[in-house]
Amino acid sequence: MNRSIKLSLATLALVVTAGTAQAQSGNVTAEATVLSPLTLTPIRTLQFGNTFPGVLKTVAATDAANSGAIQVIGSGTSEVAVSAPSMTVTLACVGTCTGGVATPITLNVSASALAGGIDATPGNSTAFTLGTAGANRNLVGGNLFVLIGGSLTPASNQAAGLYRGTVQINAAYTGL
Repeated sequence: MNRSIKLSLATLALVVTAGTAQAQSGNVTAEATVLSPLTLTPIRTLQFGNTFPGVLKTVAATDAANSGAIQVIGSGTSEVAVSAPSMTVTLACVGTCTGGVATPITLNVSASALAGGIDATPGNSTAFTLGTAGANRNLVGGNLFVLIGGSLTPASNQAAGLYRGTVQINAAYTGL
């Protein structure tokens, strides 16, 4: 036999007789926990009550009788970022305002948080600045109460009447 044919047959014999490696496989389980969306429910209106033209009126976020309150409801002890798109809110005349100029009143918003509990009683509230890293709070039993306060000064020629505005609060899961 020719030398090149012998070499080819020898190589073929090695390939045929060598064992083929068998592929191995394994499985990994994949899981995900889907959290319920956050729900924000207003539970108390921020009440400034009677005020006078040109006089500063302040309601502390920890004022149990007059501060506004919103309940954040979510999953367990998840961390939540709380923010407000604006720290100033415009209060406009509702209905008829008389005896002066019915210019909008600017409300400067402040807030505090009370984690958990069954109501928005401010006894254990912790001050924080909305929209900053320090505004992240953990839900307790799926709840967080955000207490809203603020200050306003009607103009010295402010028309008498009822003024109303809306403080928007946002909350989002973080640290997941």
